[in-house]
Amino acid sequence: TKNQIEQERQKKELQDILDTAGGRYLIWKLLSICGVYRAAPVDPEQVQRFEGSRDIGLRLITWMNEADPKAVGLMQLEALRRE
Repeated sequence: TKNQIEQERQKKELQDILDTAGGRYLIWKLLSICGVYRAAPVDPEQVQRFEGSRDIGLRLITWMNEADPKAVGLMQLEALRRE
């Protein structure tokens, strides 16, 4: 179907990005901005915004796991090496 073709195209494009150190670094920065690896804020007024951003990050992780199951672990390792 048209939707399956689009999903496969998106998966391939993400694989192309994940195949480069620069692409993985950029996505790691986006995940950091999304707050995927941070605790939710205690201020109730900030929670909805935080959870919305975090949801985007979690979707990106799901897509990455479908495109390349090793990518997230590699990105974490590369981030540790940069620190």
